[in-house]
Amino acid sequence: MTLSKGTLLNACLQKQYQLAKSLYDQGERLSLQSALNLAANDVANIPILLNLSSDPDFKEEESIKLAVEQNNLEIIEYLNLLPTMSAKRIFDHAVIAKKWDIIEYLFLIGYHPLDFAEGERLSKEVAIGYINYLIFANKNKSLKILASLQDVLTQETIDELYFGQIKVPDFNLHLRISQKAKRTKELTTILQKETLLDEALIEYLKAGIYVDELFVEMFKANKKETIYQLLKLGIDVPEKKLGCTALLVTIKYGDHWLLGNLFSLGGNDLEKDINFIFPEDFEPFTDLNGETALSYALKVKKYDVALNILRIPGVKPLNESRIIEFLVRAIQQNDTDGFIFLINHMNASQYFYNEKTVKQISIDFGEDFLELLQKIGKLKKETSNNNVIAEIENVESILRKATQLQEAFACEWYRNDTKEISTMIFTKSEKKKMYKSPETGIIQVISNNDGYKNPNKNANDNLDVQRGEPLKVNGDSSSPIGYNIHFPTGDEIDNIVVNVYGGDGDSKEISYLPGDLGNLDHYLLQRGTVIITLNLPDLLKLTESQRNMPEEVHTEIHQAINKFYQTLKKEPQKLHPALASLNIQNKKIFLKGSSFGGRTAIRHSELYPQTFTGYISHDGSLSAEMIEMSDRLKRPMYKPWLDPVQEIDKIQEPLLLMQNRDDNNVNAKVTLGFYKLLEERNKSHLARVWITQAGNPIEDKKKSHNKGHFEPSTHEDFLHYADTVQTFLNEGPSCLPQITKWRVFKNDALANKFYKSSNLQARFIAEVLQDSLSSQEKLNLLKAFAGLTSLSKMSSDEIWQNHYQPLFYALHFIYNLTYEDAAIELQRIEKLGLPTDEMIKKSLLLQADMVSQFMTEFYGFEISPEAILNESMVKIFRKKLDSIREENNEVFYDPNHLKYILGSLYQANPELLEPFYPALNKKLQMEIPAVKEALKTTQLQQRKLLVQVWKKSAEQTLKNEWTRLVKEVKNAPTRDYLAKFTSLLELTEKVLKFKDNRAEVMATFDGLIFHFEKLEPKDELLYSHMVCAKLTHALLTKSQENINKAKQDSIELLIRAFYSGAPTKAQQEECSKKVNEYIDILKNTVSLSTSFSPSSKKK
Repeated sequence: MTLSKGTLLNACLQKQYQLAKSLYDQGERLSLQSALNLAANDVANIPILLNLSSDPDFKEEESIKLAVEQNNLEIIEYLNLLPTMSAKRIFDHAVIAKKWDIIEYLFLIGYHPLDFAEGERLSKEVAIGYINYLIFANKNKSLKILASLQDVLTQETIDELYFGQIKVPDFNLHLRISQKAKRTKELTTILQKETLLDEALIEYLKAGIYVDELFVEMFKANKKETIYQLLKLGIDVPEKKLGCTALLVTIKYGDHWLLGNLFSLGGNDLEKDINFIFPEDFEPFTDLNGETALSYALKVKKYDVALNILRIPGVKPLNESRIIEFLVRAIQQNDTDGFIFLINHMNASQYFYNEKTVKQISIDFGEDFLELLQKIGKLKKETSNNNVIAEIENVESILRKATQLQEAFACEWYRNDTKEISTMIFTKSEKKKMYKSPETGIIQVISNNDGYKNPNKNANDNLDVQRGEPLKVNGDSSSPIGYNIHFPTGDEIDNIVVNVYGGDGDSKEISYLPGDLGNLDHYLLQRGTVIITLNLPDLLKLTESQRNMPEEVHTEIHQAINKFYQTLKKEPQKLHPALASLNIQNKKIFLKGSSFGGRTAIRHSELYPQTFTGYISHDGSLSAEMIEMSDRLKRPMYKPWLDPVQEIDKIQEPLLLMQNRDDNNVNAKVTLGFYKLLEERNKSHLARVWITQAGNPIEDKKKSHNKGHFEPSTHEDFLHYADTVQTFLNEGPSCLPQITKWRVFKNDALANKFYKSSNLQARFIAEVLQDSLSSQEKLNLLKAFAGLTSLSKMSSDEIWQNHYQPLFYALHFIYNLTYEDAAIELQRIEKLGLPTDEMIKKSLLLQADMVSQFMTEFYGFEISPEAILNESMVKIFRKKLDSIREENNEVFYDPNHLKYILGSLYQANPELLEPFYPALNKKLQMEIPAVKEALKTTQLQQRKLLVQVWKKSAEQTLKNEWTRLVKEVKNAPTRDYLAKFTSLLELTEKVLKFKDNRAEVMATFDGLIFHFEKLEPKDELLYSHMVCAKLTHALLTKSQENINKAKQDSIELLIRAFYSGAPTKAQQEECSKKVNEYIDILKNTVSLSTSFSPSSKKK
């Protein structure tokens, strides 16, 4: 009996596979669709079901397609095992059908769609499917993968993707970018060969989007006919915006011919107007017009093109806001040609008389504007050939107005910034060239900052960064140690500096990235020093100021520093294998920090002695008590465990303490006070102190307390600073001069002027000392007051009354000024019609240096004292007095500002306080004698310490000269030996007067005699040197017995040297006479004679 197909299908549905096999043998077959449907519900019997559909015409492709559409992984797995089947065939169907699960399965079993034989390509449908899968699977990384996919696409697929005929989000743009250079080059090659565009090329360009590059290349090749064809093409295909490209490129390259053609094409026929839409930062408009072309010409600084555009009939000038916009830009960028063009051809000078514009320029761009004016004046003077410069009409009047503008700028800044200036430290300094770090090339870095901000980010691109191994404190994953190891640009490594950061900022800003290096770091890198920056756990665990750091966190950061040191020193390969071969265990390693980091470095020397070779603190917070007494920001006091003073006795290694005098964050007294504590503990020999007059300028008015807090910025100061650090690293502290007691005393006294906790007496003395440095006349006056010179005709009391008493009274009045006193005093001044203009000018002159320096540093604008002493500034000073009077209440009262304004007024005009003198004399009658005596004592102490410096310097100079002369006599015997030994004897007497080191001196002469004896002299010259050495030695003992013995020894030496056999009496007398003559010569009692010539020498 023959069963129908329906019978075979029924047998399969009932899973009667023996019956189904019998029906198959009789010729029945299942359709492929039926077999796959059945297999989907009966996975275990997939092979049987598929075989029931098989015949010589079995279609594997159809099987794959149906299985993929059903997303049946079981059937796919079976099909993949068939001998005639391949994963590629399954993959092709899966990507086209967007069956991502099947693709994932194929990847899991090891299939990769790009493992092709060379030259094999993906079909278009498969390529599109795979691209969609990649974007679906991982959009963030897909473009990187797609970059390599281009190599297995057919050219047809690339073209259709490139021109957007096949749209795949993201990939179209990515492909255009990657193909841009290649296609531009191909088209350029064609265009340079062809005079005109053929039809095929036009069609090709119609689909393209990179015509701007073609314009550029055609300009270079001077193919104007081709450019014109491209321009016409832009009109024919307006949606491609080729007209916009033509205008931009035309103006950029300043081609007047093409500009004219562009206007003729776009401006005469409205129907064929180019529809301009400027990219991104340009304003959209629908007409090609002169105003737009003019704006763009100004933007790209093509002023000759802009001038031609202005000359085109009907072109309107720009409106006021646009002119001011370009004017400000020209000032900001110091663009001379642009500024002159706007003045001469756009009537921009009228805006300088607009108060609003002047104010804007003065606040934002004042220093740039004056620099620009100076540059224009120089150009005008030097050349008349430049087309634009030659057309200057109004520049002279603008230059004349420069002085007025300078005054306006100074007034505006003075009005805004006096409160800030009143609290700041400035040291008088001359204008100096700023230091600029030279290029260092690519810096090799080993880094690991896991757990810190942006662990995979670098500070700049000039780095070759390799990842180091993670390092943790005691293996604790919550306490990683971040590090960045920067290697010198040369081959040799001399030493290593480990930097720890400062504080009181956002930890995300504080933490180091690879390449976060300052000028000193770059300087040392170029000279063989490895620079390492550390990130420590407090950056991750602190939520408040570092001053409030818990003790356990403080302990942990020092454990972290020590862990890094021990790893670097003993097991550097744990950080990176490359470190193993650098012999780091034998290199000197230093710990350095600035500000809070300077504190960290010195504190580490106490907690972990005998580890680092030495420690460097720059403007370090080295004393909690002194920081508290000098801090003008009223920050919290340091916790006791943070204070280096607490365990200063534990310091064992060398310290280099760097300090800027004008540091507004850490007063110089902090570092000097720490050094004095070292002196008290007999540890000053471990420390070297380097005082720099000025650090960095003001970088941010909101952080003006950091003025002077960082590395010196001027070229000369920085090089001295950096050379000091390098000497400390390479040669040790012994090769740096010890700071003198005089320098410590002087700088400490001067620092009282800005020390918050200084009393009135200390501030007064600091003011006098600072003033005495301004001229020799004032210095002589102070010396005369202290009784150290008679150059002044006035007595000490007269000097006090005429010069120092007015200053002391002014400071006393201001120092003790209360809210009520200020109100009364301001009313008194107002009633008297004071101050006069002349008084105010004197006050301004007293402020001039500080105000000028502030403006120079913050605005980069050099203001002359003359610019400060003008009528406008006088009016502002008066207004400040009025504003202080108006704000004189508990809410607005600013004591620093008030004391700054009134203090300069009274110091410059002591007569204002004369009505108070009787009361002040009575009130201060007990205090004034002590102040006078303290001022005298300070100057006397300065003189005493300075004499010690001179004495020590002279002593060292003599010692150096004496040592040189001893070596010269020893190593280079000469015929003028008597003159040499005479000089040596005289110099030795002087050396012994400075310091009684007779034993050391005599030992040197013993060595000199031994040296000549060891030479076994055989000629007259060496014998004579030995005789002189013995006689000089004896004369220095001042013992007649020693002199007589030396004389006898010398006589015998001469006899043995020059006579054979027993000497005659005459020969003995001759030798004795010569030795006595030597002694007389050495004692400088007779003139020099000829050298010894015995009457009868040995034969």
